Amino acid sequence: RIEITADFTPSASLMIATATLIVGIVREVMTWPSFELEMLERMGIPVIEGYRPMKHTSRKGWLARNDCYPRSPFQADIDETTWKTTDGREMSLRSVAGLIVKHFWHPIRRISDPWTFRLIGSVMRGRAPSLLDLDDRPPEYEDVGRLCTWDNLFPESELSRSRYERVLIRAISGQKLWMNGRRYTPTGMRGWSAVVFRADDDHSRHVFSIDYLLGHLSDWSLPKPRGG
Repeated sequence: RIEITADFTPSASLMIATATLIVGIVREVMTWPSFELEMLERMGIPVIEGYRPMKHTSRKGWLARNDCYPRSPFQADIDETTWKTTDGREMSLRSVAGLIVKHFWHPIRRISDPWTFRLIGSVMRGRAPSLLDLDDRPPEYEDVGRLCTWDNLFPESELSRSRYERVLIRAISGQKLWMNGRRYTPTGMRGWSAVVFRADDDHSRHVFSIDYLLGHLSDWSLPKPRGG
């Protein structure tokens, strides 16, 4: 189990982009042959020199607070080239983030909707504001329910669902799945990683992972003819 916590921010679109980026990176790292720190160097992931994570105060894990860095990255100019990395380079925070995102570009894209993916790229290129560009404590922090609204980076009517969302929507709504000549009815979820089905012909129980079902989204769209 991996749990990553982040503070609330008043920009819904940036929060979604941040969560998408984190999930894409974490899922890819989970496929690495080792979780030793040497893998960062082997994979060419830049690490800020002097960064030292601290143990979580109440959970089994690690914290990345501002005092874990040589100086606070939250008060720095993200485009200022003053951050040394462990491989000897001197880079800006945006450049460090850009190289990391570039390495995980395809895993992030696999789980992202088109607008969020575009926003991530825009932030990395400096064409859209990042979380670090927000005011220290904007008024929206004081009343989450009323003041936190969607910004107008992308029209809400044009936001499309990610492939993962489409799988979950089909499963929760009970849409039947036609696959390999058989029809399946979703009956529940196994955590957030798998869907439980009942085969319509013999009522047998089947469990398919979300990742597996991504390849069968079209089989959920329209019923197939018998014998097809």
